Amino acid sequence: MPIDAMKTICISLGGSVIFRNESYNFAYLKGFSGIIERHKESKFVIVTGGGAVSRMLVSSAKSHVSNTYALDQIGIMVTRVNALVLSEIISGAIFVEDIKDAKTALLGENVAVMGGLLPGITTDAVTVLACEALQSRLLINVSSDGYLYSKNPRYGNAKPIKKADYDLLINRANEEDERLPGTNFIFDSIAGKLAKRSGIVLKFVDENLAELEKAINGKSHKGTTIG
Repeated sequence: MPIDAMKTICISLGGSVIFRNESYNFAYLKGFSGIIERHKESKFVIVTGGGAVSRMLVSSAKSHVSNTYALDQIGIMVTRVNALVLSEIISGAIFVEDIKDAKTALLGENVAVMGGLLPGITTDAVTVLACEALQSRLLINVSSDGYLYSKNPRYGNAKPIKKADYDLLINRANEEDERLPGTNFIFDSIAGKLAKRSGIVLKFVDENLAELEKAINGKSHKGTTIG
């Protein structure tokens, strides 16, 4: 039986909410898992980020490793470890290593969990590619802050944006996306361009699980919507 694209949701789960205070954020991950498990009518591909652990390891390795390809691979391995951990928490979830295997897994199960794919490509972009492969039109990005801002909040006077078009997202990403290992930003420029070409709706939410559930259910939520 083919996968129903209209009932397929891709989630980019940021490492900032997966790992907290030198430990897995199990309180959040269990709550997140409960929401996913309740929505048995939907299919999910969840792509996990690397977060602070990935950045720490990449930063440490830089003292003796100069190859950016290798540094990216270090980050990817962290995202896959995070995916494996999450797949063990969500009942019935399947850990996979690529999008093709995710499609196969969803023929029999409701949830496929994966990490990064290729050096130079962030987990944001991987999640958009998963949407394209499955013809899903909804991507939910979960991070420590659910808003896109008019400028980097670190510089002050930044205003949260409730709804924006793809070009605004891409322009904001281009300001900080240098394609370097361990870089952290809300959504990378390549992912934004891929989402634009396929008309994928992007919903950004923070770690408030109630807001995640609203986004899954198609209801108004706190956070930015693109598209």
